[in-house]
Amino acid sequence: MKFSLWAFTPLCAVVLAALSGDGTAGTTISPPATVATGGDDVSPFSLAGIGLVGEDADPFLRDTRFFVDGRLRYEFGDQEGREASHALTWRHRAGIETGEWLGFSFLAELEHTWDLLGEDQYNPFPRAGRTVIADPGNMELNRLQLHYGHDWLETSMTVGRQRITLDEQRFVGNVGWRQNEQTYDAVRLKFSPWEDLTLNYAWLWRVNRIFGEQAPSAALNHFDSDSHLFNARYEGVPFGALTAFAYLLDFEEAPALSSETFGLRFNGSSSVGEGVSIHYDLQWAVQQESERNPANYTAHFYRIEGGIEVEDGAQFGLGYEVLGEDGGAAFQTPLGTNHKFNGFADAFLVTPATGLQDLYAWIGLPLPGEIKGRLSYHYFLTDTDRTKIGEEIDFTLGRKLNANTSALLKAAFLTGNGAQPDVTRVSLQLEYTF
Repeated sequence: MKFSLWAFTPLCAVVLAALSGDGTAGTTISPPATVATGGDDVSPFSLAGIGLVGEDADPFLRDTRFFVDGRLRYEFGDQEGREASHALTWRHRAGIETGEWLGFSFLAELEHTWDLLGEDQYNPFPRAGRTVIADPGNMELNRLQLHYGHDWLETSMTVGRQRITLDEQRFVGNVGWRQNEQTYDAVRLKFSPWEDLTLNYAWLWRVNRIFGEQAPSAALNHFDSDSHLFNARYEGVPFGALTAFAYLLDFEEAPALSSETFGLRFNGSSSVGEGVSIHYDLQWAVQQESERNPANYTAHFYRIEGGIEVEDGAQFGLGYEVLGEDGGAAFQTPLGTNHKFNGFADAFLVTPATGLQDLYAWIGLPLPGEIKGRLSYHYFLTDTDRTKIGEEIDFTLGRKLNANTSALLKAAFLTGNGAQPDVTRVSLQLEYTF
């Protein structure tokens, strides 16, 4: 089904009205579903909540719940040297999660993305032609997992197709900004042998990428994998938490992205006065090739970040991040939610061969009409000789309409230097979750 390029106009009007507090903000929607345990109130979307079983039924049936979420988005992308792209997509997910039986529960979720303007108006895959907007039309089984939990050492195990996000998702995430999220066919173990310590381990046998079932190559669709993720977080240190991690990645379809990464992170926040707090994030990691990777390199990653937030929600901060280079190969984060870092223009989702240094700053302000605004600035350099790559300005305006629905306006403007092209991206979206 195709529409004219102006088909997104109603969406723009709805989102802008929502951001201004006009019209849709008054819609009444039930609270989000939560699984009941013990004698708690049942979820409104559980079998008990919709009246199919009584509230005194076995928890396996009583707490079995349905859930849906969706996102309608218009995105404009214009990269210098390519034709501009316009994508209007609607992504919908629907699933069911059972209550617990002897510690076991089961979850299944389907995902469908519609490209409402047609793929002749945008480029959903990394290839020549129009600017890439990586939201192809797609239908797939998004999650299918069996979960087991036990009070002993707060142990849990999840087997099957699942969502995995670790820490701030710099190294392992679900790429949630894109309509088709990244999921993992994996076994994941999580347990807490003593207070303040959480241990995570996952073995990944397949990475289901964001380009979906219609991707033009196997490597864009998935990575067959024999990868191991280790992550240990201890929250008993003063003023924050200390995390140690090792990510051993082995991809059959992408040997150049196979690597071994070892690192440390210290992050936290502290009150420095009435209504004022500071936050800080210090990270270091080293990466080298794995056996499948033909390269020979040892590259480092650093991040130093600090910010201040006041009680009314105003905040600002500064940061410096380095993805190092060695012998023509750069530090890569192939499983990370990379859209969150190095600018919303998505110019550096893959680290350039020269490495990347990113000096950045941001300011966030509560605006009239319960709108949250954020303005960011990035100054990009190569890691090899600190040559300027470009500058980028990003901003977002977001408004929560009610417990289930939100609106967002996001824009990014990258001015490139040398071989780096200029990039402009603008998005308008409405999102709901039940």
